[in-house]
Amino acid sequence: MDQEVINKLDKLNKENKLLKDKLKIFQKENEKLNSNFRALNKQLLAEVPLIKEGHQCLICGYESYYEFLPEIISDNICPNCQSTQSDRLIYHLLKNESTFFTEKSRIMHTNPSKGLYDLFKTYENLDYYTLDKVFNEITSCVVDFYDLEFEDNFFDYIISIDFLNNQKYDKDILSEFLRVLKRGGWLILKVPINTQLYCSIENPKKEELDIKKYGVHVDDKRVYGNDFKDILHSAGFKILSSNYVDVISDEISKYSLSDEVFFLCTKY
Repeated sequence: MDQEVINKLDKLNKENKLLKDKLKIFQKENEKLNSNFRALNKQLLAEVPLIKEGHQCLICGYESYYEFLPEIISDNICPNCQSTQSDRLIYHLLKNESTFFTEKSRIMHTNPSKGLYDLFKTYENLDYYTLDKVFNEITSCVVDFYDLEFEDNFFDYIISIDFLNNQKYDKDILSEFLRVLKRGGWLILKVPINTQLYCSIENPKKEELDIKKYGVHVDDKRVYGNDFKDILHSAGFKILSSNYVDVISDEISKYSLSDEVFFLCTKY
């Protein structure tokens, strides 16, 4: 081997070793900082009582004087169980208004959140199906939402959060939801709704819309307006409630719950 090449390799090996040594020092310092932060946070939580401005996670019981971690859109994440505001509102609804956690039930959950997935999997009474179009670590079934491979009247509960607005044929999916939902079962549904719109906008061209005004997101196939209730009625659903957040308005801040509109529906 050429001596010049050997010298270059030797130099590279020395530089690589130096970088590894620096990385080890950095990792030790980082762990030390993290350890100090955890100790300080524990001390603060012990010294500062949970008061009105504090927050408590309904799902895992985590308490903090500080705001939960902000997410890109609006949900605040629990630092302990990673539940979102939507997760905690759904948990509040199911715990206080249903027999979800006590009776044998079959659940369908589209594009599930990790917070609810981790919670529901701990309940032996729940036959829990997590559905998505692609496989991931919390998906139990990869499906075609326009042709679900389940029998009619199969599920006791269907949970679908911020899903329909990203689908090309939302009415076809609602028809499948209706087919596989048992009579008397619940569909818990949330989509972004712009109350300034009388009618929903299909296939919005983002360059022609005021994105801030209409709340258009990258994958949105439509922007729903005040006609969304009519869309649900036309699909065959009866709306049991769309104002649950008003009923529990005094708890929204304390438990960091979503204040968005959730639709609780059943079959006619």
